[in-house]
Amino acid sequence: MFLGEQTRETAFAAALNAQHPQLRIISSSGGGGVHYETTKSLAGMIDELDDICAVYSMGGGNRTILDMLAHHRMVPQVFVAHDLDQDNRALIAEGRINFVLHHDLRTDMQRVFGAFLQHQNLGTTQAGPMVSAVQVITPENVPNLRMIHQI
Repeated sequence: MFLGEQTRETAFAAALNAQHPQLRIISSSGGGGVHYETTKSLAGMIDELDDICAVYSMGGGNRTILDMLAHHRMVPQVFVAHDLDQDNRALIAEGRINFVLHHDLRTDMQRVFGAFLQHQNLGTTQAGPMVSAVQVITPENVPNLRMIHQI
């Protein structure tokens, strides 16, 4: 679990249950974004499903998740991923995921370092807000998506 991941999962489940109590949430974790571990984590669970309408993936291994679902003839109507890494860029270009919730870790680290320097009276600029800005990335708002997919 990454910092804040449990809070994110709990908040998501609470909001979904409140707004759509007819839906059943199935949680799978422990794959760590690694193909073998993700496959092992999903293997027993996926055999018991008739269908799946959506996937909210906080971790990696999204290609593995999608491939396993496709192997079982399941295609989620919505697939939400986190972080605009190389795999997710390719998956969004292929139309296999719908959108990515992305926050720029580099900017977060620059802000933390700036705040540290300012606290030590070593910085010359004011530290920006310490709250990460989350971007919703869709196929329509990724610049040069076709070029990225070809690389």
